[in-house]
Amino acid sequence: MKPFASALFGSTASQRLEKILRENYAEPLPVDEKAAGIEQEYSIRFICLLVEKKVFHKADLIIEKIEKRLDEQNGVLEVIAETALPVNSVFEDELSGMIQKRTGAAQVKTRFRLVPELLAGYRLRIGGLRVDASLKGQLEKMAADLTMIGRAAES
Repeated sequence: MKPFASALFGSTASQRLEKILRENYAEPLPVDEKAAGIEQEYSIRFICLLVEKKVFHKADLIIEKIEKRLDEQNGVLEVIAETALPVNSVFEDELSGMIQKRTGAAQVKTRFRLVPELLAGYRLRIGGLRVDASLKGQLEKMAADLTMIGRAAES
């Protein structure tokens, strides 16, 4: 009995929510604003579907997946840039432009994160590719190389 009641509640809650959204937010639109009306209709349906399927708490994750799929279809490349120090908008634009030119992407979405542990420089994540141009990365590589040299000298 519980699964049935739970399913009914999801559907009922969705219907109640749709009624509230339509009564309070969905106004008739002039002809020149029909595109906005279509987007509004899809938004209402999407929200109600999330409530009906009881996954509204996962809306952020679902929207993120939709955005990634749309970006892939439209040739948009997502880049995560971690920097040791704050960067200015000129650097942001130059980096995004360079990545776009080298990859041939239609557009580059770059998210910058401040990571002081890098000491200096930056790290890039472009899809599955990792580029480490940080001082921390260079020091770690140098330490690994010295360890290998020390082991080779011991044998």
